[in-house]
Amino acid sequence: MKLGLDENLKDSWNEALIGRYHSDLARDFLKCENEQAVKASVEFVKFLNHRGLDNENYPFYMKLFLLENEEVIHAFLSDGTVLSSLKRLKRGQKLLKLCFELLERFSLDTVYEKTLETLLVILNQTYRTAASGLGIYPLSLNELNYIGKFLDERKPQAHKINRIILDILADLGDLTTKDTTQPAWMEVCARANKMRNVFFDNRVTMDGIIPDTMLAKFSG
Repeated sequence: MKLGLDENLKDSWNEALIGRYHSDLARDFLKCENEQAVKASVEFVKFLNHRGLDNENYPFYMKLFLLENEEVIHAFLSDGTVLSSLKRLKRGQKLLKLCFELLERFSLDTVYEKTLETLLVILNQTYRTAASGLGIYPLSLNELNYIGKFLDERKPQAHKINRIILDILADLGDLTTKDTTQPAWMEVCARANKMRNVFFDNRVTMDGIIPDTMLAKFSG
């Protein structure tokens, strides 16, 4: 016999509580605190990649960058699907602000390289034409620091992450040589130039321009 749904029971369901319960379940396995949770998380992000990222759901996808498990991040980002989708999104303040908020939370000695690369590529694409990018999102000096703190002076300029950051700084800095109707941008662009020059100057270190508390400390 087919069991019917008890309408009285259905009326007693609290949809908000059920939604919260589902969120709690997802949050539990996304913590990746054991092997089963890692496996579940890997399959979950594979499903998300298959479903696709768009202008409505990208904030949820980008929050997953905070997952602290390299196996899950690899499954999430390694095939380039998420990055390709993000690159196709319309550049807007919400997207760019989220990029900077994520960069603020990471540090050079904790972030997974694929996560960092994905965020920096979005910013590089945005500020490649500096005036256009700043017109969309005029980043602050502090937000510029969130980019520059990932320059790794132990590695060559050709290293993938260093190369992307140096390109961003060069494109921003180039605006100081052009006429602009937005003089407020000049402080950020001049700082970008200075930050780039410090990387190439062995006589100075990045802690002279970026707050020391933001920089990773390496021993040896």
